[in-house]
Amino acid sequence: MSTAKGEPVKECQKTKHFDVLTADGGCWRGRKLILATGVKDLLPEVEGFKELYGRGVYVCLYCEGYEYRDQPMAVYGNCERGVHLALEMLPLSNDITLLTDGEELTASDKERQLLKRHGVRVVKGRIARAFSD
Repeated sequence: MSTAKGEPVKECQKTKHFDVLTADGGCWRGRKLILATGVKDLLPEVEGFKELYGRGVYVCLYCEGYEYRDQPMAVYGNCERGVHLALEMLPLSNDITLLTDGEELTASDKERQLLKRHGVRVVKGRIARAFSD
């Protein structure tokens, strides 16, 4: 395995393998090409979220959710992604709350019915701050 960290890519061709040519004349060949461009987590501007990030406020259900199984959980969001994430959390906990932070929930009738059927509470109030005891 090779990496071309920091070298600008000039060209990439795919035949039976990948050839990546860098601006400085380097050539990298492989059967697979992995683009590791990084991820930047965007936290909402809610007091306390930044301070609790990684200590109670998380962005990845799949990375952290299992550690909190069978405990009350909350999802931040007011649209389809928030609804779907709340429903995806149900195998981990039967105590799920969807927080819309003062916004109206933008969900279809079917999504609203699913939330209700599975006992997911929807709290529309504005979040003043997040804190931990």
